[in-house]
Amino acid sequence: MNFLETITDPTPVSGNWIKAGINENLTFVGFSTKIDKNGKTMLLRSFYPTGGDEATSSRTQYESFNAGVRTVNKENISNYGGFVRSLIHFLDAVVTRKESVAIINSTLPVLTSYTDDLVPSSEEIEAFVKAINPLVAGKQVRYKFVGEEKESTKNPGTMITVPSLKVAYIPYAEALQAGAEKAAVPTAETKLKFNPASKWDLKKSEVVPDAEKFVFDVTSDAPGF
Repeated sequence: MNFLETITDPTPVSGNWIKAGINENLTFVGFSTKIDKNGKTMLLRSFYPTGGDEATSSRTQYESFNAGVRTVNKENISNYGGFVRSLIHFLDAVVTRKESVAIINSTLPVLTSYTDDLVPSSEEIEAFVKAINPLVAGKQVRYKFVGEEKESTKNPGTMITVPSLKVAYIPYAEALQAGAEKAAVPTAETKLKFNPASKWDLKKSEVVPDAEKFVFDVTSDAPGF
């Protein structure tokens, strides 16, 4: 079983698990790395529901470093390229911009250039993880997981919605604690949205089920994995 297969289904614990949609309070475990089948280093993010069991209810997402990332030494996040813009958006919810940009500039020098065809080395990515984790591990954040529709592995014949392995499009994270670049956002004032009718928020299954065989449960937080 490969890496992606092993983390496809989350394990619910007493109703406290990460869902597809807006998760009100998650604890960030930290960044880590994984080598994909093409030999490229992926940057992983792991979370678990605050108050839950990290060992059994954590969820991991991955990102690949893309080309054309542009420079990160500007104040306006719109000046960043796709990958860095997403990374900074998340870090703004847990640490200050000064802290995050200083670490990115010092450990991932390729991302501070205008070169369009280079990505950081494995060693540079590992250096970033080692430098940033002491600042971000254990921080709490409101976080959006996009969903993916699939057949349940534990209940064959049932279609369920599970949180995706891929990071959502901005905006997907909001601060809950002091000490971040962005101010903490009360639940009533959240700007995060999840629309199950949108292809950007819910990836429909490519398998067309037999109407007499399959039962659909499209609630974003349904148990039964």
